[in-house]
Amino acid sequence: MRNKIFYYAVTAVLIAVCCACGNEADKIKAENDSLKEYCAKIEQDVNFYFATMNEIHSNLENIKACEDKIIELSLENNGNFTNKEIKTLLSEIASIIHQSKTKIDQLNERLLKNQTINISELNAAAQRLTQDVELKNAHISDMTEELKKRAELISQQDLAIRGLKQENEIRSRIINEKEQQINTGWYVFASRKVLSDNAVITGSGIFNSSKMFREDFNDSIFTKIDLLKNKTFKINSKSAKILTIHPKNSYSLKKDNENSFTLTILAPTDFWSVSRYLVVQTK
Repeated sequence: MRNKIFYYAVTAVLIAVCCACGNEADKIKAENDSLKEYCAKIEQDVNFYFATMNEIHSNLENIKACEDKIIELSLENNGNFTNKEIKTLLSEIASIIHQSKTKIDQLNERLLKNQTINISELNAAAQRLTQDVELKNAHISDMTEELKKRAELISQQDLAIRGLKQENEIRSRIINEKEQQINTGWYVFASRKVLSDNAVITGSGIFNSSKMFREDFNDSIFTKIDLLKNKTFKINSKSAKILTIHPKNSYSLKKDNENSFTLTILAPTDFWSVSRYLVVQTK
């Protein structure tokens, strides 16, 4: 009987010990699971932080590459920032800066809310990235403003150039017109009757001053010529008499045969110095 009591007592103690050990094991397991979850959360947060910062660093490098390309293009275009490709690059930079600001906002928000990790280096790195992005944004704003100023200046220069070009064209046209007027002459080879009928000659002589510029002076019988180009004239007539006044040494009038003469102007400037009209009376 005493043995049975001892057996039961020992059994009860063993059961109690086993129950106590089981409860402790469950507690340890729960703590271990909680620790694993805590570590996984820390790892997830850290991965997010570094992935975000790496992406922002990459964005800053892309911005620098775009800036270098803009400088290269501006040099190729003599400082002209209106190049279409430059405008595209500026637009691309603005988009990258906007993305970077969004990423930094997300990073700072997560750092503030995070209760599992608080690393001062991460906060400092996030602040430095914020400053870098803000500096880039300010630089691009200055560059964009410079673009507007240069575009306005180039537009003003283009207007000035077009104005000068138009002015030069007008001047050239006036000069050409004056040169044509200066170098323009008129001639007529006709009989005395034709010349008289058209009021080229009258009883008072050639080009009567009272009638020369009146309506009865018929200038349509004259042929317009370039004084510098027309130097030889063929006159188909049995006789040819020059009625207008020209220095004798400035021309020669030779008879080719019974029915033609050749008038050669030897010194055009002298020949046309007295009159821009050449009148030859023929038969």
